[in-house]
Amino acid sequence: MDLKNTTFSGGLIFIIVGNGEEEEEEEIKRYAGENGLNLIVTGWTNTPYSYLKIFDVAVLLSRWEGFGLAIAEYMAAEKNLVATRVDAIPTIVDDGVDGRTRKCRFSSGGG
Repeated sequence: MDLKNTTFSGGLIFIIVGNGEEEEEEEIKRYAGENGLNLIVTGWTNTPYSYLKIFDVAVLLSRWEGFGLAIAEYMAAEKNLVATRVDAIPTIVDDGVDGRTRKCRFSSGGG
């Protein structure tokens, strides 16, 4: 996906890299449209790191996460980080030090 020729109103752009459940994706897109949010959903990509380079804030909003490799990648790229407090994430991210963690309302395990 080439973002160079994409135009948006306003300053914030939300990018979801990858894909998930089709029904949830449509709900997220609908919410973004109803609330005037600039949203891009990349779908599956073999080059997720190319998107990481342009992030100001990296967010991992998992309901469950075994290790959280994406978090290690965010930290290595020195990105500001927000993640849900589930499974192994609190052992990786010291809230307020390495990034911010938040409780997940729909978590299957952990905080």
